[in-house]
Amino acid sequence: MKSMVCLAALAFVGASCNVLWDAATRGSLREDTAEILAGADVPVTFSACHMHGTTRTGYCLFRADRRQVETMAASLGMDGPYLVGTGQAPDVPPLPPDSPCLAQTPSSAPDEVLAYLIEGRPSVLRTDDGSQFEYMLITLDVSSSSACVEVSYSYG
Repeated sequence: MKSMVCLAALAFVGASCNVLWDAATRGSLREDTAEILAGADVPVTFSACHMHGTTRTGYCLFRADRRQVETMAASLGMDGPYLVGTGQAPDVPPLPPDSPCLAQTPSSAPDEVLAYLIEGRPSVLRTDDGSQFEYMLITLDVSSSSACVEVSYSYG
């Protein structure tokens, strides 16, 4: 019985940490991501932004059409578009493991989900205040215009 109580307490503490981390950092995530995307001259209004657990990875949801996402991707020099479905070409880079954006994709048709990726801590992913993203992934469900941008803050 004591072990069950201890496990329940640990689960509660762990869940609380996720909620606190998300609440404390999602404002910066929203601002930093919006700053990077602002260079594309495509207006973006995020409907939600969240950190992924207690990691340095976060994501923001928004509505966009294919042309808008292509403009964003081109302005940042992103690779893609890649089809997120199972029939990807062998030269597609591995997408981030446990990607929150891929998990947020509502389409039941994988060939309607496009992904654009830039990685390797490029200078275009540095904000004016010095924050730096390791990578940026943008996904778009073409059929629903549901888009997601995922970033991971780099270390030091």
